[in-house]
Amino acid sequence: MGADLPTGARRTELATLLRFCLVGGASTLVFAAVSWLLIWLELIPAALVNVAAIVAGIAASYAGHYYFTYRVGGGQHAFFGPRFFVVTAILGTASVAFTHVSVENFRVSPYIVSVLVSILYPVASLLLHHFWTFARS
Repeated sequence: MGADLPTGARRTELATLLRFCLVGGASTLVFAAVSWLLIWLELIPAALVNVAAIVAGIAASYAGHYYFTYRVGGGQHAFFGPRFFVVTAILGTASVAFTHVSVENFRVSPYIVSVLVSILYPVASLLLHHFWTFARS
């Protein structure tokens, strides 16, 4: 993710960014599909529906980034899996804390905070996963 890269490397970085966006979109769809299905089936309470949908979305995100975005493969889940879940936990916690502080302490509209989280979370996720979780060094 740098303008100083040679053309071939820049193309590779852009392809990685595109795959990252596709996986993010797909994992969001998995979250929505699981939550809507579980709501429709009326098997578990709404709070548990949300938990199940989040878990499904995170699993889809990890698998997509592992196999498609960064093309790791080779059974390296013991290394990359914990890193992925650490980043996910940190970003989830940070987004909840940011939302709470912004709305409760600074009286920022929850709609504005939602837009900010929707922009900041994917950017932070991309940077952390690219430069730490799935870093090749």
